[in-house]
Amino acid sequence: MRKGGYQRIEIAANEVNLVNVTLRTGTRRLYNVLSAGHSFDRVGSPRLSTGYGLGTAFTLSRSTLLNLEGTYHHLYYFDNTSRSDGWNNQIRLSTLIETKLSRHLSLAFGPSANWYFSNDGTAPPLLQPEISLFSDQTDAYSNAHHWGWIGFQVGLRFGNS
Repeated sequence: MRKGGYQRIEIAANEVNLVNVTLRTGTRRLYNVLSAGHSFDRVGSPRLSTGYGLGTAFTLSRSTLLNLEGTYHHLYYFDNTSRSDGWNNQIRLSTLIETKLSRHLSLAFGPSANWYFSNDGTAPPLLQPEISLFSDQTDAYSNAHHWGWIGFQVGLRFGNS
């Protein structure tokens, strides 16, 4: 493995999905974020989400990193055929603290700012907890609806030290 490489597999939960599996790979300066999430048929939540983004990690101490990430997610509901023609998207800006528990295991947690937009009338996902920034805003140039909220994520990361 190249010096300075950053590889992590994370199992996490956030306010939208009960389980997220995320792969982070690259360098601490710039890494890719690939994720998939599931809500286990929780009413009002997407059944599945997939996402991609970019992140960077800064050293705070020998055992602690600060991660800044921007990710784009598509939310799949699969419960109404009319939704299949529309889009249900989320942009997530996260600030996460990653602290080592052992050589290859870390705890990661932190807040996020979220923007959800939909053009097919789908309400935002059920958020637990819900800390709204704005609700059901529409724009003048399309039929899209917009919501924003503050979220939180906590998870375990497995990877290189």
